[in-house]
Parts: sequence; structure tokens; C-alpha cells
Amino acid sequence: MFNRLRMRKEKPSKSETISTATTTVIQNAAKDNNKLILDNSRWEASFSTLNPGRPRRLQKELMSLIKEPPPGVSVDEDSVSQNLTQWIINIDGVEGTLYEGEHFQLLFKFNNKYPFDSPEVTFIGSNIPVHPHVYSNGHICLSILTDDW
Repeated sequence: MFNRLRMRKEKPSKSETISTATTTVIQNAAKDNNKLILDNSRWEASFSTLNPGRPRRLQKELMSLIKEPPPGVSVDEDSVSQNLTQWIINIDGVEGTLYEGEHFQLLFKFNNKYPFDSPEVTFIGSNIPVHPHVYSNGHICLSILTDDW
């Protein structure tokens, strides 16, 4: 899809509606009536260096997270509209835990080897949880995010 879009002589349409069956690369996204509207004018150059299946995989996972998020989890859609390889995820602390009533933000960064390499995941913002696997700067020290991916 991307190569065909890039090879076209005419300018791509301003926006396309995406569904889970679509293979369109997520670009400049904005939410409109539970649909994700895409602007094809921004990301053409940056996606030319990606692994062929990576944009589709990221798109599929992002759409799944937006449409059916786990309880207390949401995607900052402004972050993915700027860059498909960096997502900001909002998480609310679970009731009955030390983190109840807390709000956290995680930054997921996907490198060119994703899904074969894990994303880099860090807590961002002023509210970093106190936890043995989380450093005070927000970095997460957990083997399943590095060596055991």
C-alpha cells in the first residue's frame, strides 16, 4: 500500500477512514465519531526507511488498544498523530492497590527492529510510581522489556 501510494503521480487524498481490515499506514490521526481519520500528507518520507511489516503491525496494535483498551488504559491520540513510533499511554491506578487514584503516563518507543525487538517503555511526567522495577527517572528495569522479549 505504501509503495503504491508513494508511486502515484496524483496527490493522495487528504484523508482516509481506517478500519481494522485496512492496510493503510497510520499517519496524522484525529478521532472523529469513533473512527480514526488519516492525513496522508505528512509521513511519506519517514516510512520509507521502516521494515515492510512494521507500520502494519504498529497500526494493528494501536487500533486494538484504541478500540478495546484494558480498564484504566487509554492512548493519547495526539501523540500518535505526530509520530506512529512513539505512543503516550495513560494509565489509572487500579482500585485496592497502592496506586489507586493515581494517574501515570508511559512513553512507548518502537525501533526499526520492532516486533523482533521490544519497545522502549518509560514513565514520563511528574508522577513516577514508587516501585522496585522503576527508577526515579521513569526507566523500567524489567527483563521482559529487554533480554527476555
